[in-house]
Amino acid sequence: MVHIPLIKGLLKNVHNLRQTLLLQKNISKRMRPDDVIAPTHLAIETTNICPAKCVFCPSQFLTRPRGVMDMDLFKRIIDDAKNCSSINFITHGGLGEPLVDTLLAERVNHEKSMLGAQIQIHTNGALLSSATTQKLFDAGLDVLSISLNAFHSRTHRQVTGLDYDQVRKNTEQAFKIKEKSGVQTDIRITMVQTKNITQAEVKDFIAYWRKFTSKVAVHPQKNWGGWHKNNVTDPKFPCKWIWHMMSVNWDGSVTLCHEDYDAKHVIGNLKNSTILEIFNCQDLQEIRTLFAKGQFPSRDQCHECSRLRLDKAFWLESKIKKLPSGIISYTYRPNR
Repeated sequence: MVHIPLIKGLLKNVHNLRQTLLLQKNISKRMRPDDVIAPTHLAIETTNICPAKCVFCPSQFLTRPRGVMDMDLFKRIIDDAKNCSSINFITHGGLGEPLVDTLLAERVNHEKSMLGAQIQIHTNGALLSSATTQKLFDAGLDVLSISLNAFHSRTHRQVTGLDYDQVRKNTEQAFKIKEKSGVQTDIRITMVQTKNITQAEVKDFIAYWRKFTSKVAVHPQKNWGGWHKNNVTDPKFPCKWIWHMMSVNWDGSVTLCHEDYDAKHVIGNLKNSTILEIFNCQDLQEIRTLFAKGQFPSRDQCHECSRLRLDKAFWLESKIKKLPSGIISYTYRPNR
């Protein structure tokens, strides 16, 4: 007699083994720490000022100075990005609320005209007025990601410290402006699920906002390199960020990655160095070499980072592209 559950279990184990072997092969093949690497993704924090007090975010506890990026510095960075010939994706978020930056639409327009890259903004929606929304759409913004983080006013106030009624009004108005304008900007709605949010509220959140868009996502709470102590479990995968993304703070300083929220490990500054120089500096090369050897860095932020549990798809799907200059870049286009 055929034991169906047993056969299914064996087939699943075989599939998992094949996936594991493929993953190991891909990681080994893709890790090339000795090559000069160009990033494809710039995460530019144009400000680290934020009106929200989100319980899952360390922004309110920063010790580094607060400010807004100087426009001359910003243009220097974009000019440098054009010289790299590799940047195809730029995000604005970081540890601040991007809409605090009154020049944001002008910056987006400059990025689109200079690079033609996909531009994405992450906002809590509190400052998303009709006028600001229209300016961003007119500037050519590709993705407007609105982090609502709750569905009910009471829990939204607990989680973010913001007025949910105003945020919801701003968000719904953005959809109306998009429809009226006929722009192609993709509006996405997200939530970070914290202990404040019940499963019933998650269901209500998804059901309500899917009336406006199919792009509704609920994300697990990350630990910001160990700042938030949550239970993270193996398996860990090599970090993907250090191979394809550069994190730039409002003052031009560059950190190992965006999990270094308080800029404890600055590896350079784009005021006086280039993107390629910093992305191939000794600190980053040493960490890449460790990962290539199957080792994990001893730095607490790396060792405790919950994102190392989320990087499997990058190693299965990313491709290495060789630029005319001989420099390589890692292309990866997930559903951002």
